[in-house]
Amino acid sequence: ADSYTPPPEHQERPFEDMEMKPKDVETCSQDSTASGFSSKGDSLSVVSAIGARDAFRRGGVLPTSICLSKAALGAGVLSVAAHGAEVGAVYFFVCLVLGGLLTVASIRMIANASVETGCWSYEDICEELLHPAMSLFTGFINVCNCLGAAAGYLIVCGQVFQVIFHADDRARNLFVVLVGIFICGPLALARHVSFMRHLAAVSVGALMLLVVSVVVYWAQHGIDESVDVESFLLPSSGATVFTYMNSINNMVFAYTNQFNVPQLTGELTPAPSVRRMTKVAVFSTSLCFVLYGSVTIFGVLAFGVGDNQKDTLILDLMP
Repeated sequence: ADSYTPPPEHQERPFEDMEMKPKDVETCSQDSTASGFSSKGDSLSVVSAIGARDAFRRGGVLPTSICLSKAALGAGVLSVAAHGAEVGAVYFFVCLVLGGLLTVASIRMIANASVETGCWSYEDICEELLHPAMSLFTGFINVCNCLGAAAGYLIVCGQVFQVIFHADDRARNLFVVLVGIFICGPLALARHVSFMRHLAAVSVGALMLLVVSVVVYWAQHGIDESVDVESFLLPSSGATVFTYMNSINNMVFAYTNQFNVPQLTGELTPAPSVRRMTKVAVFSTSLCFVLYGSVTIFGVLAFGVGDNQKDTLILDLMP
């Protein structure tokens, strides 16, 4: 029995030497039909469903771009129309384009530093490349930045709540405290930034709804009487050098999302890379540019320039 050799037709052959006969192909197609994939459309629908699910997976380019763009988009989009009305559309969009290009370049540089060092936070990068004391200073700066941003978001949330529900100051303050404790607090404990990708998508969708609301208001009421070609394109007569400096400052902070770049770079799948993070930077910056530009154009046309333009769109849209 030990020296038994099976006949040639029963011996195993390497997989690459096997040939699929026409009869075997017909049998396979019949089996696939019996298993439920009777049409090409069914198989394509399954593949597309799986692809749609994987497209928004944690670490994918699309959800990472949404998270990064949401870090830049915030309360600033509510006041961008007022700043555009002060300096004119020409100066505003030149600053907006330059800010976007510099943002993409800076994100690429930060991602390159993260990938090369294998560090996924500014504190770790500073400790690796500079000195541990610099990591402590960097952490302090990040804490101040987060506290300031959170305060701005909570103030805007309170204003929106007051406009929608016609609440008094006491109810608004209570609402702000509850949002800070039960929403912002738990989100701050998330281990991965991509964990909030669905919430970020909803938030970006809400900002797009704001753009739609401004466009609808403009379509219903027409162009404000204070707007003409000159006042729309050129700065107002009362603009000073400080007005232009303030506009540049607003454009710098309009794209401020670099504080999340190292961690988001480390969360990219299947592996962190500068090339994938560059795609994220281009997509997120383009989204911010479209939203800022749309709000500015239709906000100025709908609510005017000078005294007609309020500080934020919330005040402009207030009944």
